[in-house]
Amino acid sequence: MKKAVPVIIAIALIFLIGAITFGMKVLEHFSYSKERMDLNGYFGLDAADEAALVLNDEIREEKGVVKDGRCYLTLETVHAFLNDRFYADYNEGWLLYTTPGEIIYARAGEAGEDGYVPAFLEDGVMYAALDYVKKYTNFSYTMYTDPNRVVLTTVWDEHQTAEIKKDTAVRYQGGIKSDILTEAGAGDPVTVLDTMETWSRVATRDGFIGYVENKRLTNMRSEMRIPVADYQEPEYTSVRRDHKISLGWHQVTSEAANSTLSEVLDGVSGMNVISPTWFFLSDNEGSFVSIGNGAYVQEAHARGLEVWALVDNFTYDVDIREILSYTSRRQKLIGG
Repeated sequence: MKKAVPVIIAIALIFLIGAITFGMKVLEHFSYSKERMDLNGYFGLDAADEAALVLNDEIREEKGVVKDGRCYLTLETVHAFLNDRFYADYNEGWLLYTTPGEIIYARAGEAGEDGYVPAFLEDGVMYAALDYVKKYTNFSYTMYTDPNRVVLTTVWDEHQTAEIKKDTAVRYQGGIKSDILTEAGAGDPVTVLDTMETWSRVATRDGFIGYVENKRLTNMRSEMRIPVADYQEPEYTSVRRDHKISLGWHQVTSEAANSTLSEVLDGVSGMNVISPTWFFLSDNEGSFVSIGNGAYVQEAHARGLEVWALVDNFTYDVDIREILSYTSRRQKLIGG
């Protein structure tokens, strides 16, 4: 009997170890992972000055750049998602915005009247400060750090919202073994993007799109986002006539040819606009030659005709793209 005791003890220990191992496996299977997601990888950030763009509860591939505590977006991104009325002069380094009454100029790389740099050029790409774009556009945004990200809203629609019932983890995917993106505290609001059997896909106010258990959500309801209307956009009008335009061109190649208007109009009826070829672009700096004539205008008006003078770009060897691509050259052309 004494010889059997060690054997019994050994067998008991084996069973005990097995039970402990099994229990640990079961515990591990049903326990929540505490592994945390690499957030730079999650947001796709490769550089310290990059900022993720979370637009209308969607993480975009486009990125911003953080300089002096402000976020800048490429002009291409601004055009795509915020405001397509901005124009860049890459040759002379201007960012322009046109209203019905004026053209607003911002010099790239220089501080503006608000004390910050509204735009800068880097490697041939124009970047505009979100704060500057917001002066002329209605949207809301909040910037966060660790890691850098900007949460923007431009759509004011109905959405599902809820509050967090109890402190919980927001996970990368639905499942207790998925990595943790961030923590949500009791009472924190979230936007519910999709609801499944036991998990819901949510967007937090600070830009994380992940999953929480349904049992952690309370007070789920539909809400309308409140529109931002800080900027009162002016009305852009156009010059219109209340009648059909019937236009004829008058090829005027010299000042003396202005006297041929009567001859040209003999036998012509139904025309209400005449366009004499008066202006000739003479170089790529915005200069032009004019052979306009006041007496011609008076005679045309007396005959009931409007005069819309034509500017040609073929009499002299000029490149119209070279002229229009420079702010100073356009100003010279318009100013005469």
